[in-house]
Amino acid sequence: MKQIIKRWLTNGNALRDYYPVANIDYNSHVKVIAYLPKGVNLNVTNQQWTLAYNPIVIGILLPKALESELRKVVIRLEYQWNSGSNNVQSDKLSEVELQYKATLDVSLHDSVVILFKATHARNFHLSLLRRSILLHRLYMLSKKREKYLDTLPFDLYKQYVAQFTYPRKVMMIAVEHENGPYFFPVDLQGRVSSFYFFGLRHSNRIIKVLQLIRKVVICFVPASEYKTLYYLGKFSKESKETQIAFTRSSTLGFQIPEFVSGYYEIELINDHNIGSQQLFVGKITNELKPSPDSIFLYHVHMLQILAAEEKNQPYTLLV
Repeated sequence: MKQIIKRWLTNGNALRDYYPVANIDYNSHVKVIAYLPKGVNLNVTNQQWTLAYNPIVIGILLPKALESELRKVVIRLEYQWNSGSNNVQSDKLSEVELQYKATLDVSLHDSVVILFKATHARNFHLSLLRRSILLHRLYMLSKKREKYLDTLPFDLYKQYVAQFTYPRKVMMIAVEHENGPYFFPVDLQGRVSSFYFFGLRHSNRIIKVLQLIRKVVICFVPASEYKTLYYLGKFSKESKETQIAFTRSSTLGFQIPEFVSGYYEIELINDHNIGSQQLFVGKITNELKPSPDSIFLYHVHMLQILAAEEKNQPYTLLV
């Protein structure tokens, strides 16, 4: 009986908070709609980025003309199946209510990146019973595994789940200083034109280095190298102490693994404390573009993984 219940709950998948997945067209599953004042609805699928966990902070590229109005109202971000149907209710996966937090000095023509703080979230994956059991089990599991989730209330965890309904691309940060090179994954990140921004936990020792040297290389990592990326994130060491081959970025000369398929060299402009993360904003000064057929790594929450399997649109799981 236990095995039957377990298979019903997880479809045979291991119970874990989020899954690393590989997809070329990662937008084929989910679209993101912003519901704004006065009946304005905008598709912001490629223009929204989760940048902090506590509180959940989301950056959205929106028309600059709306900024003053958005300072005073609550807006809603909705994650939907990208099915092309007109049945919004059945396509809805999760939704988050947002309040204005700040405006970044990141603009593109008549648009600007606005930071919002999440205040409430609802998830609609799977059936109510299955979703409720999984949410509570995953919440308790996450509190045990991740120290930074240990103090998070359940309501905040539901906001976290909603954010990872949308696949979050995982990049690799490469920093070099007098103590040697450091490498670690980051999924709280985004790009607008020549601007790049990313959020790091305050416990990350590299924050002070970045604030000092104001330079960083952000690398595209092939999905096939996900284990190596996690290894580097856990054991940032000199290249001579690992079996990984390294090269140098072309302008900054930072040490980077040979397996990266492209990278941005970035001059950091400023940084802000936005809660559980320090947000860095920079300007891309040099870029090595990955090949168009590159397959990258993304993080997706388990509820979305199961919902996609139920819909016969499974993700390519890497574990």
